Amino acid sequence: MAKWNLIAPPTFLNELLGLPADVSRRVTQKVKVIERDPISAQGDAKKIGDHTPPIYRTRIGNYRLFYSFGDGWVKLICIRKRDDRTYADDLPDRGTPATAPPANLIATELPEKRTEAATFATAEPAILAEDDEADARLLAPEPAASPSAEPRLLPVVISTELLHQWQIPQNHWPVLLQSTTEDDLLVADLPVALFDRICDILFPRSVAEIVRQPEYVLPEPEALDRYIEGELTAFLLRLDILDPRI
Repeated sequence: MAKWNLIAPPTFLNELLGLPADVSRRVTQKVKVIERDPISAQGDAKKIGDHTPPIYRTRIGNYRLFYSFGDGWVKLICIRKRDDRTYADDLPDRGTPATAPPANLIATELPEKRTEAATFATAEPAILAEDDEADARLLAPEPAASPSAEPRLLPVVISTELLHQWQIPQNHWPVLLQSTTEDDLLVADLPVALFDRICDILFPRSVAEIVRQPEYVLPEPEALDRYIEGELTAFLLRLDILDPRI
């Protein structure tokens, strides 16, 4: 059976590091499904909003993995958790594509034997199953802080456990452990990549920002597990000249 090439922007990889361990392991299994079937994700794909190219979501328990796909590629965009703030969204559900793309757009042929994707129970509240449209709200930008407002508090208390999970070098721990606001992060003198990683985890970006980011090539879904474990620290950059959308 055919599979598609996988690409991901930095924000996707950053958000992956911020997930609970049980969720991040399930992300890899879900990506295996999308790699082979981005059109329907085995019946779980839903088109979200009016984006170009279209953006779809698939479920991982209370989390949503957002992605798009095109000429032989699948782009993993972000992973967001459903919560109360998403329930009021009323963007329409556009459904899944009616037909598969032409055969010549498929990236790579696999052996005939198919590896079955693992399935998981998703003990979600019934309201989540009935309110797929609200997933679009997860792609909206965070409200901008008022210029006169107090410094924005961090949504979590930064701990050594979190810094280890986020793969932050220990020489930056002392200042980060004292940080309680967004302003504290700004003056922490972090390398840009580490600052972006922490901000991506704590303050999710809008999809408009994410789609403008550079894209990295994932050799296989299991590379995400190695990245989480720290065994893989970098991915090849996808060059614009190879991008079929340009």
